Amino acid sequence: MSKENILTTNSRPRSKRLAEVLQKTGLIERSGQGVDKMIYLCFMESKKLQREGLIKSQSSADRKFVLGDLYYEIAKQPAYIKEYRAKDLQIVAGCFEKAKEVSMKEFVDIFDRQLSRGQIKYLILKLEEEGLIVKEGLGRWSVYKLSEKIDKEKNIMTQFQFAIEH
Repeated sequence: MSKENILTTNSRPRSKRLAEVLQKTGLIERSGQGVDKMIYLCFMESKKLQREGLIKSQSSADRKFVLGDLYYEIAKQPAYIKEYRAKDLQIVAGCFEKAKEVSMKEFVDIFDRQLSRGQIKYLILKLEEEGLIVKEGLGRWSVYKLSEKIDKEKNIMTQFQFAIEH
């Protein structure tokens, strides 16, 4: 069977339940239409990944893709700094780059369900114990600020990392 026939050959679902699930998730419009749509979406995603520098063409002749240079730059960065996820520290640092003080509600909003409210509170408490941030106020009027040992004019994430590691 040629490549052209793979995308245009009619099919029937082998599992009615699976077809229903795929339809509800938006991967297919109706039974038998999923392969075309999934392949199209894969092509579109690969173009997006290529534009972002996450993949690159190995050579123009064979149309094979490999991971882009940007991936290797990202991969060099540590996933954890001691017991902290680097991604979480980056989000907190980003909050303080935008504002002088941040409320718990703002932290919860910026994490956008990546962590639960309890996990965020624990993270903020740990950063407070490390002396990186300070809490002012009580209850719902509490706000968090950078401690005096963090220079807002310099890269906050780098300062967090250095303080935690030393």
